[in-house]
Amino acid sequence: MSKKPRRLTQEEKLWAVKEYLDGKGSTYSIADKYGVTDTTIRRWLDQYKVEGDMAFQKSSLPASISPTDKLCAVHDYLEGRATLRELTLKYGAGSTSIRKWIAKYQSGGDAALLPVHTKKHYSRSFKHKVIQAYLSGEGSYYDLAVRFKIPSFETVRKWVLQYNDCGGIKGSETGGTAIMTKGRKTTFDEKTEIVSFCIENNNDYQLTAETYKVSYQQVYSWVRKYKSHGAKALEDRRGRTKPEAEMTELERLRAENRLLKAQNRQIKSSLKHRYDGCTRPSRNPAFIAGNVLNRDFHAEHFNEKWVTDVTEFKYGVSFDHIHKLYLSVILDLCDRRPVAYVIGDHNNNQLVFDTFDAAVTANPDAHPIFHSDRGYQYTSRVFHQKLEDAGMIQSMSRVAHCTDNGPMEGFWGILKREMYYRQKYHTKEELVQAIREYMLYYTNDRPQRGLGVLTPMEFHQKLLAA
Repeated sequence: MSKKPRRLTQEEKLWAVKEYLDGKGSTYSIADKYGVTDTTIRRWLDQYKVEGDMAFQKSSLPASISPTDKLCAVHDYLEGRATLRELTLKYGAGSTSIRKWIAKYQSGGDAALLPVHTKKHYSRSFKHKVIQAYLSGEGSYYDLAVRFKIPSFETVRKWVLQYNDCGGIKGSETGGTAIMTKGRKTTFDEKTEIVSFCIENNNDYQLTAETYKVSYQQVYSWVRKYKSHGAKALEDRRGRTKPEAEMTELERLRAENRLLKAQNRQIKSSLKHRYDGCTRPSRNPAFIAGNVLNRDFHAEHFNEKWVTDVTEFKYGVSFDHIHKLYLSVILDLCDRRPVAYVIGDHNNNQLVFDTFDAAVTANPDAHPIFHSDRGYQYTSRVFHQKLEDAGMIQSMSRVAHCTDNGPMEGFWGILKREMYYRQKYHTKEELVQAIREYMLYYTNDRPQRGLGVLTPMEFHQKLLAA
């Protein structure tokens, strides 16, 4: 077990540095003498070169570095007068902090490093513009922060991660603009229409206020009232009770029905389709492609469009002894024929890479659109390079839109319904054999209505003969 270096006093550190500078020993011999590592001696030398005899004096750092010091540090670095290492020692700040100061300065000049007492808001459309620029490969987080004048590249990174995780991103509720504070008088029918519009648009109060020329507060209040007490709460009862002639029971029922329909449309729009794939989205994707396929699942020719995914199976003798098996498949959208498939014990990069390599080996002249979800295997730089080397165009489903890869999801549903569900596989060998037999059956013996009641192989042979 290596001996832990001891802590030296300020004087001892200074003696060690001066011994080296006076030529009384190498960094190794001096390190051995003082019971530290040679790397520690070199670090002390760097610190001494910057701060001199005061290098090892203990001093309480200020709670924060002043804007003037930040500007000096940035100018020293950009004009080549100091390195990051020298600046970290001089100001007691980390290199990451100094890089942030530089990014802020390059995006907004001197003013970007001055204290800001109001929080800056960005609209949803602006955030989407920045995210799409990143996803399209127009620059790094740092480049886009400078281009769009965003003080910190960490802000851009946070937006992209939120978009990848949730499939969307929120802007400030007012979009960063002044909201209308002066309301106007409205009828019951107008309130009903306004509340319906707001609910249908996922409670976007600012959009609703701008559309109907009412105040943000009015919209917010009416929606809250409706959700708590129904349409009847939207009646104006200030100082009096409305006569029956002004609001009949039929009118109330119609209003209730209208609002319920709006809620129903919102519920339908937020329903998620069942997802049979098991690829996990990456939190830090190296490369994200756009949805080039765009749900155009028709292909006239072989090797024009390929889709892929990975699914999971389980086998075992009891709940205490359950094991997993993974199947990676690439389908050709022209004849719905499995171009290649690989079975593995782990859902990892190698499983996907092996499947792709098998498909390219079997079809060396193929240059299709290659569509997948945003699983971490498909967003890796290695996989993207494989696609580029093969001359293929990468396409990816949008977040939380599994129907963007509908044919692949349909294939998983058919396969599991016909050979996996309601079956018990006790060993890996049984399950592997069942999968292989089904892949042969699906390709050669299972007719499909979309192929003119032909099997994928029959349809393939028919096109070859044409």
